[in-house]
Amino acid sequence: MFQSNMVIPDKAVMPIWGTGTPGESLVIMGSWGAVAGATVDESGKWRTTVLTPNCTTGLSIEVVGTNRIALSNVAAGAVWVCIGQSNMEHTLAATPGLRSILNAEQEIANANYPNLRLLRLARTKAAEPAASIAGTWEVCTSQTVPSFSGVGYFFGRDLSIELAKPVGMIAAVKGGTTIEEWMPNSAFAESGSSVLPTTTYYNGMIAPMTDFPVDGVIIWTGEGNVSRPNEFGRIWRTWLTTLRLSWNQGAMPAYFVQLPTYNYSGARKGGAPVSREGQENSLTLGNTGMVVVSDLVDDLNDIHPVNKQGVANRLLRYALGATYKRSGVVGASPLYMSHAREGNKLRVYYKHDNGGLTSTATALTAFEIAGDDGVWRPAQAIIERGAVTVWNDLVQKPVHVRYGWADAYVGNLFNGAGNPAAPFRSDKPLPIWDR
Repeated sequence: MFQSNMVIPDKAVMPIWGTGTPGESLVIMGSWGAVAGATVDESGKWRTTVLTPNCTTGLSIEVVGTNRIALSNVAAGAVWVCIGQSNMEHTLAATPGLRSILNAEQEIANANYPNLRLLRLARTKAAEPAASIAGTWEVCTSQTVPSFSGVGYFFGRDLSIELAKPVGMIAAVKGGTTIEEWMPNSAFAESGSSVLPTTTYYNGMIAPMTDFPVDGVIIWTGEGNVSRPNEFGRIWRTWLTTLRLSWNQGAMPAYFVQLPTYNYSGARKGGAPVSREGQENSLTLGNTGMVVVSDLVDDLNDIHPVNKQGVANRLLRYALGATYKRSGVVGASPLYMSHAREGNKLRVYYKHDNGGLTSTATALTAFEIAGDDGVWRPAQAIIERGAVTVWNDLVQKPVHVRYGWADAYVGNLFNGAGNPAAPFRSDKPLPIWDR
């Protein structure tokens, strides 16, 4: 973890560790005046802590023992980790088989941000937690950014600008993975998963850095689990819980992208709605945030939306508002709260409307309604008196309502902050952990 060009957390008690000859005495010195000692134990490892300074650049760290290791161009600021599969891995450089990220060439040409540092971890799987990471800290330039996560870059770039401080982004990404592959072995039994890997990217990429303090994680994964929707919610919740426990930082911020709208096929066909519901249920964990990106999908037959800037901006708004307490910055989408019948219509109430529900059109799309017979029919819907009124003239006694309940849907309901409403069903069963 400790290299030249890195970002260390500012104003923190930072663990620092390494290896050496058993019995060797070391002195660790930071150019800001920090000094600590350590002794290498019988297993050849040492560990100590140093107090880090307020956000700044141009720092150095020296470890002096039998040998001398000097780290230069170190910055103190905020550190975030981005985790996920192909949508989080999608780089600014062209990727075979994928459409290029929106305005990729221009974004690369303009990507010279010395206060942004990037660490892309090598794709590494292991049966047990590894001792060290594989990857190199680099200053963000037009030469270093093309191979980095697009979402991670846009998030880190704009966070650095907004906070006016250095930001370090660590990318632990691998396309085509399942949630279980990012999960510690200890969580397998609790997750209830029917598919347990023998080696994981958690062991190879996440575990070696969990002693390093970070401000939070941003996540875009889950597509690999859509074929098992009834397991999805429990797996997702268990993963988020154990992932944050790994860092031992309490309820560390974890902001994630809800599965985008997409025409799944094969074994995954029809599994997205329940899977998205499972993601939303994890919001009860606290200090989590879900960004909905249905309006950012330009092709329902492409699982990789190209507007990664828009996705990163919604994750950023969660971080600015919830983590850094920036007033008036809202990341949350409208979430179904309740409904009530008024004659032959239903009134649907939302939380997180943030100044009032809005739409890009007078008539709302993607709503359905059902009576006692359980038959779902397309519904007419309008925003009215701070809620959504839903009806179908064929359903005289409506009971339930749902929105966006399909693998691929086109919705047009937003809150005052411009965030799209999350899909829901009013007849959903209680999650397994609440029964």
